[in-house]
Amino acid sequence: MDNPFESIMNRLDNLEKKFDRVTNALESKASVPDKEDPLTVGQAADFLNLKKNSIYYMTSKGLIPHFKRGKYLYFFKNDLIEWLRDSRKSTALEIEHSLLHFPVRKRKAYRV
Repeated sequence: MDNPFESIMNRLDNLEKKFDRVTNALESKASVPDKEDPLTVGQAADFLNLKKNSIYYMTSKGLIPHFKRGKYLYFFKNDLIEWLRDSRKSTALEIEHSLLHFPVRKRKAYRV
């Protein structure tokens, strides 16, 4: 008859090896950044709450970040969010504050 403790130790070793493989797989997966799926024109239009024609117009004028593969246009959500942030308009208070701290050069006196 086999020693029951040897059988238990073998099973524990097998479990430990499996656990290490799973842990390593999860760690390697966590170290790779998630790839962002590109958006189609329709998805970008829905995300920005615009019409498809507006998206096509802005891409033709180079106003919005996009990628073109063949005849298809693609967008990345992060690029669209950054584009929205860059086109932010300053408030009147922010403009006033920046003007108060704007350096003023002294004019040279005009001699006759």
